[in-house]
Amino acid sequence: MIIDLRSDTVTKPTKEMRKAMMKAEVGDDVFNEDPSVIELENKVAEMFNMDAALFCPSGTMANQMAIKLNTNPLDEIICHDLSHIKHYELGGHGFHSGVSLKTFSGNEGRLTPEDIVNNINPDYDWSPITKLVWLENTCNKAGGTYYTYAQMEAITHVCKEHQLRLHLDGARIFNALVELDLAPNQIGRLFNSISFCLSKGLGAPIGSMLVGSKQMIRDARRLRKAMGGGMRQVGFLAAAGIYALDNHVERLKEDHRRARALGQVISQQSFIEKMYPVVTNIIKFDVKEPHTANSILAQLANYNIKGGAHGKSQIRLVTHLDFTDAMLQKTIKAFEEMSSGKAPSKRPKKAAKKEPNINFGRYSDAYKSDAQYDSLDEAIKLFDKKEYLEAYQHFFEYLQDTNMQNVHFERSNGHINFEIIQGSKKIQGQANNEYVKAETSVVKANKLGVKFMRKLMEMNYGMHYNSFALDDENVVKLTFTTQVSDGSPEKLYFALKEMGIYADKHDDLLINEYASLKAIQSAPTRSINDAEKTVKFNYIQQWIKATLTEVENLDTNIFAKGISYMLLNLAYKIDYLIVPQSLLAEMVERIEVLYFSNDGATIIEKNRRMIREFEKVLEWPQKRTQEEMYQVKSTFGVSARALPVQIKTLIKDLLEDYAVYRDQNKPLIANSILEYITQYSLYHYGLPSVMRSLFHIIIRCINADYFKELGFTPLYYPSKKELNKSAIKALLADIQTDAQKQYPKFRLGINQLNYSKLRDFILNLFVQIIQANFDTPPKQIKD
Repeated sequence: MIIDLRSDTVTKPTKEMRKAMMKAEVGDDVFNEDPSVIELENKVAEMFNMDAALFCPSGTMANQMAIKLNTNPLDEIICHDLSHIKHYELGGHGFHSGVSLKTFSGNEGRLTPEDIVNNINPDYDWSPITKLVWLENTCNKAGGTYYTYAQMEAITHVCKEHQLRLHLDGARIFNALVELDLAPNQIGRLFNSISFCLSKGLGAPIGSMLVGSKQMIRDARRLRKAMGGGMRQVGFLAAAGIYALDNHVERLKEDHRRARALGQVISQQSFIEKMYPVVTNIIKFDVKEPHTANSILAQLANYNIKGGAHGKSQIRLVTHLDFTDAMLQKTIKAFEEMSSGKAPSKRPKKAAKKEPNINFGRYSDAYKSDAQYDSLDEAIKLFDKKEYLEAYQHFFEYLQDTNMQNVHFERSNGHINFEIIQGSKKIQGQANNEYVKAETSVVKANKLGVKFMRKLMEMNYGMHYNSFALDDENVVKLTFTTQVSDGSPEKLYFALKEMGIYADKHDDLLINEYASLKAIQSAPTRSINDAEKTVKFNYIQQWIKATLTEVENLDTNIFAKGISYMLLNLAYKIDYLIVPQSLLAEMVERIEVLYFSNDGATIIEKNRRMIREFEKVLEWPQKRTQEEMYQVKSTFGVSARALPVQIKTLIKDLLEDYAVYRDQNKPLIANSILEYITQYSLYHYGLPSVMRSLFHIIIRCINADYFKELGFTPLYYPSKKELNKSAIKALLADIQTDAQKQYPKFRLGINQLNYSKLRDFILNLFVQIIQANFDTPPKQIKD
């Protein structure tokens, strides 16, 4: 992992931003015909309550155009000595505009009204005319300092009084605004022109904006062309800017939080001479002799951390969109080790061991990305407008899981051909402006017996959208057909889901029941290696034998409910950790039905039935059991969507039962309930990814030996009864970072968890989940 803190310009577009870019409408911007650029420019002008805006390739170009448009040759600009236009724009003010700079130092990169008033040149022929005042907010070389609203307003009054133009170089203006809790329109009226970057803290790949009057922006468009900045189909980049402004402004507070936390640690290290205040996302410090900026940066490089040298002894670090809490913890650790003399001196640390590519648990489509939900919304709208093919195209985009590569479709000549993978089955179909058809093969019959045909008729009665059919070669198929006017995206979803899940589940069951049937595996499956199969088989045997032995030693009358917890947890554990297919998966479902069915049986009798099912599995030959182990792709999940509040309630209720058995000094039952909370939830529900990830950490800790044999980094050492604190913290930090993209207020007390005992850690983590804020921000209403 490379941690790059040289600048906030090093960020890469997020997955969601890339999707927004690919969906952008484009045109020729030199002709002012790119709709996405026009949308961005109008959006920015409205945000700052100014007349117009122009999309520019870089902040330097936007700044240089602002100088040209606000001055005449031989004029002078009043700015701070630390200004970007003095240090980082190649003296462009003189080259392009023929103007000079009058600079001032001090006050952490900020001008004062007195600086301006006292340094306006007299009207002499030998003096340049003072024309423009230049503010930088935030100030890069001053360490991200910013002007308050009152300070900016006071300077505005001075400029108006003395007929001076006022420009804001707001490369990082949104970093200042989120700290000041100001909206852009509150400062727009203070300036004649404003420039800001989309490619720094906002995380877009390229681009800056210049904002001003209509005439200024009209002139700027011509000037941009003269400077070689005319762009053609640039809407893809403008779409990134729109996405950044909509989604990446408030999250700048996270960059500031991480910068302050890192700055606090750096300030305490032995090699620090001076620490500058950390107020936004820039960390600046001087190092003591004999250290130099380059020597400290060389040590950081041993930890795969990059920073920037500002002179012989000064270092600048900048937090940004791609700097996570896990990276923060690693950077903190690096500085602490360097200060104590433990830092590696020659070779960088080896990259972390790559974890095995092994899937766990049932596939879920309960939670999709915002882009997928947008595709579904668009599909429904287009269907209502009778734009059927456009609607179906968006519908298949909704179904697509890019990681799974489960849906393929192609549109041509007035129709869409599609393929959808569900387990071992491939659904194939076509949609056009008249109908939608789909089918999948289930099994092949050597001969058609009366009992089998009656079975198909009975199964047909259980279908809501599909029906069984036989082709000329006695292949049993599930088919679906609907007129397009009755084929709404919602209906299509449930019809295809029924087809895929039913076919994938019932082929093995039918073959097991009727010897005359043969399997048809229309979708590709991925085999797993023999070593993994052996580990899984051994642990199925081990888990079942251990649980049945533990159950035998319990009073079946007094602890019937506790025994049920242990047996059900065993079934769910096999389902999640082994991810079985076919008959082994059916065994898990059968145990579930045995317990939860309302057949009048007592809990004691239900426990006996479940035990018998497990005993049957112990008799299966290793070869047969391992035949149930392979990986498949899926499109539809069988588990119902669960909201965070439902899982919180479930945790609270089950922790009460845990406490009962703990107080009765029955640790086997109590500990089973702790795992049962996670396994039951993962079996029955489609969970938000953050909950799924947190539960997976608990399961990895409880089943540490199993994960170790599969090749995973241990999170718990059973022999030493020790948690791998650093590895768990890093995982939790990454989970928190990902979760905050959907739930901005989500927080985990990572440092407050009890890492001394496994049981206490799990209980603490459950409490953190119960207390976590899963509120999502309200969606903006779009005209």
